[in-house]
Amino acid sequence: MEIAYLLFTEEDPIKKLEEISSHFPVHKKAAFDPYIKRADNFVRRSRAFRTVLLDDEYTLVSELFNVYFENAITKGKLTIIPNSAWKEFLQFFKKVTAPMRLSKLQERAYHTLIRKLGTTMDDFITAFVYLKTAEEQYRRLV
Repeated sequence: MEIAYLLFTEEDPIKKLEEISSHFPVHKKAAFDPYIKRADNFVRRSRAFRTVLLDDEYTLVSELFNVYFENAITKGKLTIIPNSAWKEFLQFFKKVTAPMRLSKLQERAYHTLIRKLGTTMDDFITAFVYLKTAEEQYRRLV
């Protein structure tokens, strides 16, 4: 499993990076530590969004975000970062949930949640990119 995808689980991807790099000699560890620190910064900033993804109460948001992420963000080896991912996701969410006939109250609650978590969603995607970069650097150093 790629470490970047640990963001979608309760497991801590930063601990996993530190664990796999623990055997590095000092000079390689010094080269790898900045990658861990950058990723850690965004993983911490995206904690609120990760909580929503893992919460059973928000299964609809979580499932639709996973679909959105796989179709709009990750393109094989490439990762595409939109200027405003939360706005694109909100449009995607509206389009997909339109046939579901959610009540106005439910719809408003979901839209408010997505808007409220907008910046942490962007941080989540950035954390994903930094974790992928750290993985690539790890492979180069091994």
